[in-house]
Formats: sequence, C-alpha cells, structure tokens
Amino acid sequence: MGTKTKLYTHIPWLDNALTLSMIAMFTGYIYYIRDDPTTIMMFFICATGAFVVVRTSKWFGHIIASYLGTSTALEKKRNVRKFADQYWQFIIHLVMTVMEVWVSHDKPWWTNGRMFVDENGVVDTGPGIEPLPEVKLIYIIQLAIWFYTAVSHRYFEARHKDYYVMYAHHICTLALLISSWVLGVFQTGILILLVHDASDIMVDLLKMSNYLGLDEKSGFYCTEILFVLNLISWLLLRLYLYPVYLVKTVWEGWYYHTEVWGAQKPENGTWFIILLPIWLNVLLFMHIYWFGLFIRLAIRLLNENAHDAGREEYEGHSTESEPEERLKKQ
Repeated sequence: MGTKTKLYTHIPWLDNALTLSMIAMFTGYIYYIRDDPTTIMMFFICATGAFVVVRTSKWFGHIIASYLGTSTALEKKRNVRKFADQYWQFIIHLVMTVMEVWVSHDKPWWTNGRMFVDENGVVDTGPGIEPLPEVKLIYIIQLAIWFYTAVSHRYFEARHKDYYVMYAHHICTLALLISSWVLGVFQTGILILLVHDASDIMVDLLKMSNYLGLDEKSGFYCTEILFVLNLISWLLLRLYLYPVYLVKTVWEGWYYHTEVWGAQKPENGTWFIILLPIWLNVLLFMHIYWFGLFIRLAIRLLNENAHDAGREEYEGHSTESEPEERLKKQ
C-alpha cells in the first residue's frame, strides 16, 4: 500500500465562488416561483425528507454491518460518516430513477430527434407550455434535493479528491434544471436526470460496499463486482447514451429546428438558450474525468484490495473528525 496522502486541498477563493453561485441560484429560483405557494411548500417538504433520511442512515448502516458480520468496518467514525453520506444519496437516486422511468417509459422522447414533439409529431416544448403534473413534481423534488445536496456537500460531508469537481457538478445540475424549467424543455431535463440517477445507483452501492468492508478481505467480493458493473453502467449511460442521444438531440433541436421555439421566447431567455447546451457539455467533461478516476482505481486494484485502493486514489487520508478539523482551518 502506498504512503497516505491527503488528496483534498482547500482553495478558499474557489470554495467561496462556488458557494456564492449556489446561493445566487437558490435566490433566483425562489424569486421565479414566488407566486406558486404549492411549489414552495413541496420544495421544503422534499428538503426535510432528505434530512430525515440522512439522520437515519447511520442506524441503517450498523444494522447491515451486523447482519453481514462486518461490524468492524464501521468501528471507525469516518467510515460511519461516509456510509451515511452515501446511503441517503442511494435512496434518493433509487426513488427518482423509478419516478423518471414511470414518467418517460411511454413517451417518444428516447427516439432521436423526437424529444421536442409528442406522439403525433406536434411540438410540445417551449416557453409557456405547462408540463405534465408528474413532470413538474419531479422537477420540484429534484431541485429541492440538489440544493440540499449542494449545501450538504459544502458544509457537512467528508471531502474527497474530487470535492471541487463534485461541487461544480451540483451547481451545473441546478443551472441545467432551472434553465430547462424557464425554457420549458422538461423532456430534456427528465431524460438527463434519468441517465444520471440510474448510473449513480451503482456508484452509491459501490461506495457503501467499500465502507462496509465487503471486499476480498471479508470474502464477499461485493466491492470488486460492483466496481466492474459500475464501469459498464458508466460507459453505457454517461459516455454513450448521454452524448449520443441527449446532447446531440438538444443541439440539433435548438439550432437546426427553429419550430421548437416558434415565434415566442421567454423573457430574457436568450441567455438560457445559449447556456443550456454549454451546461450539457460541461457535465460530459465531468463524466470523462470521473471515468478516468475509475480507470486509475482499476489499475490499483490489480495490486491492492478494493478498500485500500479506493482510500488512496479517491478518498485520501482523513482524520476521525475530518469535518471539525476542516472548519478549524477555514
């Protein structure tokens, strides 16, 4: 095993810039929905639900570890904390994937070039078009979750090597959701959320398995198996389906099929039309970055067990009370 190194380095100006961006987006979103009390109420209900799941996650982790006989893995406070961070995200990704499949499975959105039309070929996308109630509900839940996730990532969770990339990813996702809401392209948002949530389920399971010690040392080999499955799902969903079917269709739909917008554009919507495809490509570059990190992990797995490789390559060295130590330094 290599020498322990702390792979996370605090960069105050970058941390502050990302935090200000998050606050600005939250302020803008609340301003945008200020006349819709139902949406505001649902937003805070969802955030509260996420908080409740977080508070029960440590208890659930100990139950699993006791049942599988790997309780020693959770004797370290940092493993308990990291398992809790991942468990609540797993619950959210699983629930949202089911909801997004339910909404989109009978729609023609997955047909390349038909993301902006209904089953009769009629354009059903654009400013002023009211989304289906279930689609709007998913948007409200996702916005609440992502704002909560960004705050949790910034202030409460353990920081890993990709802390700033992940923080930027959260903000980029919020920008994508808000932009697609303003432009009325809800189909785009639902499919992009589905691709991300579905692939994140495997990532969550992989990390939880690692924190529970379900690797070759325990004789379960769950971490190694999940790592291979994660590589496959990442390649299929984020590096193939996402750019080939979603990003490509959005660019074609907006820049070559003007009938999508008709004669109307949202007030000050030009910036959203320009920026939304950019958010999509930024996310793609992040997918490539994380896949590269997975490949580096795979190389280390050839010489080390899954737990040690993950700690050295992704997590870095952390103390038992990392969040508290970090706050003292800032």
